[in-house]
Amino acid sequence: MEYMEKVKTEEIPSLIQELEEAKRRLIYVINLSTLTEEHIQMNNITFTWPQRILDVMEKHNQLLGVAREKSEASLRERRTKFLSELDEFAQQVDELKDVGDLDEMPFYVKKVTALYKQLQGAGDTIATFNKEEALFGWNITVYPQRKQVLSALEPYQALYTTAVNFQKSYKKWMDGNLLELDAEQIESEVDSLKREIYRLLGGLVQAAAPQNIAKQVKEKIDEFMLNLPIINVICNHGMRDRHWTKMSAICEFDIKPDSTTSLRKMLKLNLEQWLQPFQEVSDSASKEYTLEKNMNKMFNEWETIEFNCLPYRETGTYILAAVDEAQQLLDDQIVKTQSMRGSPFIKPFEQEIKEWERKLLRTQETIDEWLKVQATWLYLEPIFGSEDIMNQMPEE
Repeated sequence: MEYMEKVKTEEIPSLIQELEEAKRRLIYVINLSTLTEEHIQMNNITFTWPQRILDVMEKHNQLLGVAREKSEASLRERRTKFLSELDEFAQQVDELKDVGDLDEMPFYVKKVTALYKQLQGAGDTIATFNKEEALFGWNITVYPQRKQVLSALEPYQALYTTAVNFQKSYKKWMDGNLLELDAEQIESEVDSLKREIYRLLGGLVQAAAPQNIAKQVKEKIDEFMLNLPIINVICNHGMRDRHWTKMSAICEFDIKPDSTTSLRKMLKLNLEQWLQPFQEVSDSASKEYTLEKNMNKMFNEWETIEFNCLPYRETGTYILAAVDEAQQLLDDQIVKTQSMRGSPFIKPFEQEIKEWERKLLRTQETIDEWLKVQATWLYLEPIFGSEDIMNQMPEE
């Protein structure tokens, strides 16, 4: 619209002035020569152009007016419909205060997630409305109800998500493969769920039904936390057959787990009465596991170490170069190995760590001797390689 107004008030008057100048020149040409029929037709089209273009612009303005009216009517209709949608969203959130069945949480998690996405999408809709309003020169509309509904939805979404996350984790912990459970990870997750449920109980959810859900989840979390001491003992990645054998001897029946053993099955054995001696075995397993990991780490550190032998001048002999990294690693690992050998928990790996220490010391000794011989050879090679010495040696 602005462009068409500029054309009408600025561009066309400027073109008409140019046309007047062209008309003056044409009159001068006519006085000197005769125009052909083709030239007459072309000039006729040119000099009658202003009248024709004004008619075209008028029709264009009419079309723009009709299109604008339709667009404005469409925008009003969409804004009215959007307000109705916001009212519907608000009603759906308000209805959540009556939801109190913990078993229905998976369904309501999906519902509030979908509602949250719709409210997020509503922000894009508002941005589109505001852009069109600016084009029409209207006042920019604000929809505070969207943020209000989104704010009211948040605690329900947090509550339902926490409840479902606990249900899923509880199922995995209780009925999954015991050998795949990590006590530290379980304790961390339980602590996070507990803090979130206490936050929700602390005031985010006030209605009775949501409060009831939060209390049920809290009770289940508290009940599960009673099992954490025994979980920390049996869900230990450092546990090996020898440890399960010791624990079985303590309780006088076989408790060694297999791929079908679950935490639920283990808890039914009432192992809490042997918690103290079990804890000692588990602590030993953890310390032995730490030693085992450190050993494997030392083994793996040599995977990237290379001994580079480079040709020395044109002698046809190769020399060992750049061994600083290997020597530093040897020194560090010899100290670590000797420290590990002094640990009271090294017994399961005693032979292995002794053999590793022997290899390290032999490697260190070999490199030291190699470098000594190499240094002597590098000193003597230029002397005995000189032409004068070579000539004298046969005589002596």
